Amino acid sequence: MASRLWTPADVPAAERANGGVWDFASAQLDSGGAKATAIPDLWGVRPLVQPVASLQVPFGRVGGFPALIFPDAVNSLKMATVSAFQPAWYAVVMQFRDGTQMNADAAICTLWGNQNDTGSDRVRLRSQTGFLDAGIRPVVNDGPASDVILPLPVSMVEMAFAYGAGTWGPSMTPNANRSWRGPMFYAVALGAGYTLDTVQRFQGYLAHRFGFANRLPASHPFRAAPPMVHVPPVKASGACVLPGLIGSGQARAIASARGATVLPGLEAEGTARAIAKAQGAMLLPGLGADGVARAMAKAKGAALLPALIGAGRLRSVFRPRGRIATAGESGVTSSGNSGRII
Repeated sequence: MASRLWTPADVPAAERANGGVWDFASAQLDSGGAKATAIPDLWGVRPLVQPVASLQVPFGRVGGFPALIFPDAVNSLKMATVSAFQPAWYAVVMQFRDGTQMNADAAICTLWGNQNDTGSDRVRLRSQTGFLDAGIRPVVNDGPASDVILPLPVSMVEMAFAYGAGTWGPSMTPNANRSWRGPMFYAVALGAGYTLDTVQRFQGYLAHRFGFANRLPASHPFRAAPPMVHVPPVKASGACVLPGLIGSGQARAIASARGATVLPGLEAEGTARAIAKAQGAMLLPGLGADGVARAMAKAKGAALLPALIGAGRLRSVFRPRGRIATAGESGVTSSGNSGRII
């Protein structure tokens, strides 16, 4: 069974309520291409926006990754969702300043907040002494909860507690000069129905994507490799598949084709197998097989093999190149017909 990388699109719909996924690499920029005006929600519900030019965050690359780059100085830049929601868990991939510094100047920096905050619906830090908001103990890269997270290189900072409803966003604060300092790369929020499996998949997915998987706990299920999902084989059914591909009984028709109006009449009946690899327009218009015959063709060009037919247990293999093949070259062999080309 095939596998592919797990993505946020695989999160069950029941877990998406009061949540969102914002990949800052997809930021929409101002006319000068320098500042972020919006970041789509990958779940298509609540984008982050900032219509006020003076509050828009510069956009660029840090460590090779697209990012919102908050100034390494006190600032008031921020973004928030268009509509209100009530998250119960969130994570932001971020770095504080250059990744090695402590907040020695005691400036207040907001990781995540509510634009409509009138109380303590925000997560703020000041210096290495920890967080100003009572009871907040963040988790960094699925490590132990702690109110000390500095210094902070590119990492995933997580929070889980009873937030109020509002227009939440990274660095969002109703106060001036209390926004983040340094780059932010990605944010995700989940509502109260989230599961541990979903959280761990986000942790593994983001840790491998942004290069800090080696800082996940040794016991983390996705430390060694990102999460994968298994994809079951697809079995098509219905009419008019591949403009006229028909199969009945135990027939199998397999085609790899490219172009326009390809395989308009490929048919197979009984236990026949018709296999074609074609390129171009109007190829193999009448390839047919009956009984246990197998007809195989590899053709290139237009209007080739219009009536290739095999009956009984005959096997016909053609590779036309603009000339009639000899008996030895064609490989046509059957009792009574050896060496004959018809």
